[in-house]
Amino acid sequence: MINPAYDAQIRTWIDAHRDEILEELMTLMRVPSIRSEPLPGAPFGAECRRALEASAQLFEKLGFAARTEYDRGYTLATYGESEKTIGLFGHADVVPVGDGWIYTEPFTPLVKNGYLIGRGGADDKAGVVIAAYVLAMFRDLGLPVKSRLLACAGSNEETGMNDIQAFVANEACPDIAIVPDGDFPCSLGEKGKLIMWAESDTPFTAIRSFGGGLSTNVVLGEVDVTIAPNAALEAQLREKIAGDSDYTLTAAEDGTLHLHVKGLSGHASWPVGTVNAGAKAAALLCECDALPESDRAILATVRDYVTDPFGTGSGIAHEDPRFGRLSAANGLMEVKDGKLRLSMDTRYGTTMPSEELKNKLRTVWGSRGWSLPSLESREAFHVDDNSPVPELIRTICADITGVDRPCFRMSGGTYSHYLPNGFSCGVSLTAKGATLGEAAGSDALTFPEGHGSVHQPDESLEIEGFFTALRAIAHTVLQCDELLQN
Repeated sequence: MINPAYDAQIRTWIDAHRDEILEELMTLMRVPSIRSEPLPGAPFGAECRRALEASAQLFEKLGFAARTEYDRGYTLATYGESEKTIGLFGHADVVPVGDGWIYTEPFTPLVKNGYLIGRGGADDKAGVVIAAYVLAMFRDLGLPVKSRLLACAGSNEETGMNDIQAFVANEACPDIAIVPDGDFPCSLGEKGKLIMWAESDTPFTAIRSFGGGLSTNVVLGEVDVTIAPNAALEAQLREKIAGDSDYTLTAAEDGTLHLHVKGLSGHASWPVGTVNAGAKAAALLCECDALPESDRAILATVRDYVTDPFGTGSGIAHEDPRFGRLSAANGLMEVKDGKLRLSMDTRYGTTMPSEELKNKLRTVWGSRGWSLPSLESREAFHVDDNSPVPELIRTICADITGVDRPCFRMSGGTYSHYLPNGFSCGVSLTAKGATLGEAAGSDALTFPEGHGSVHQPDESLEIEGFFTALRAIAHTVLQCDELLQN
C-alpha cells in the first residue's frame, strides 16, 4: 500500500505546483517537434532538436544540470548519487498533426473543460514533464530515496526509436526504467512491429496521383486522387457518391478529375473503428467500369488487403495467446513513377516469427503483382513473469483510484521495448477509475469520433488524470527504490 504520510506530502507539493507544471507542459507542446530533414547536430530535424533544447531548459530551470546528446537525440538530468538507478523516460517528438482540428491549432495548447488539447500533450510531452517534476519533487520534499534518479527526454520515439537505441548503446541503463507513455497500471510487454513498403509492378494508366497520410503509424484518414479526363467515369462517380459528404469530386477546366475521400484515422497499433481512406477510395473506383481495367486491378489489391486492419483480406490474420490479434494498418500512399506505393504497419505477438510473417507477405502481395522493397521488423517482447514491478504499480493505482485494474500487453511501442527492466505506464490516471472525460464532470467535452485521442486531431490530456499520474509515479519510484535496496 502507499505510505499515507508520504502521500500527503506528495499531494500538497503537486497542489502547490499545479499552475507551474501545466504551463511548462504547454511550453513544451508549443514546439512543433515533427521529424524533418536531418541537419548537423539535429539528426531528426530542427524542431526535434528544439524540443530537446526545451526539455533541457526545463531540467535546468528546475535546478538540474542537463547533458544533451544532440547527435544521439536525447537529453538527461539526474538527482542523487547511488550505484542503483531508477530512470524515467519520455519523448518530446510527435506525429504529424493532420487536418480537422476543432478546438485549437495543433501547437497552440488550450485548456478547456478539464482537458489540455494540443499535439503531443498525451503522447508524450506529459511524460517528459512528469520525469522532470518527479526529480524536483523528491529533492524538494527530501523523500527517502536511496537510488539515483534519472530523467531522460528523447526525440525520435515516433519514427524509429534511434534515440533510445543510442542511449542503451552509450549509457549505463537504469536498474528499473519507468516509461510514462502508455496506460495504467503497467504494460507486461509489447507486440512486434513490421513496417512494410509495397509497390505495384505495373504503373497506372489513367490515375495520375493517389496519395495521403501522416505517418506509417497513423491510419490513413484522407486521400486525394487525380485522374485523367474521363466523362464517363465522372458520371459514374457522381452517381455513386451523391449525398455522401465523405466524398468530394471536382473537375478542372481540362476535365481532370480530383477525388477527395475521408476515412477515420487512429493509431496504427490498435486500429479498431478506423476507416482507411485509401481502401475506401479504391473500393469506390473498382466499381467504376469506366476506369481502365489495369488501374482497377491495382486498386483491387488495396481494397482487398487494406480495408480490414487485422490482416484477414491478405491472409495473415493471427491470434497470439499473449497479445491477441495481429493488426496490419496502412498509413501512407503515394504514386511514384506511375506506380502506387503504400506502407503497412503490422503488429504481432511472440508466437509469430518475423521471418514467417515476411514470407507470407511476400507471397500474398507477390501473387497480385506487387513488390516489397522494404520489410523492417522489431520482435515482440514481454517482461519477466517474475518481476514484482507490475504488481507494485497495479497496487499503487488501486490504492489511489479505488479501482483494481489488471496489467496488460500493448499493441503500441514505447522505449520499454529497448530498456532492460523497462515498464511503461500512463500519463493520465483518473482518480475514480473513470473513463476518458468522466473525471472532468458534467462539463467534460464530448469529442467527435476520430478526435481526442493520441495520433488524432484534438489530441487531449485529462488534466486531473495527469496530476494523479504524477502522484502515482512518485509512489512507484518510492516503492521501486525499496525493491532495489532490499
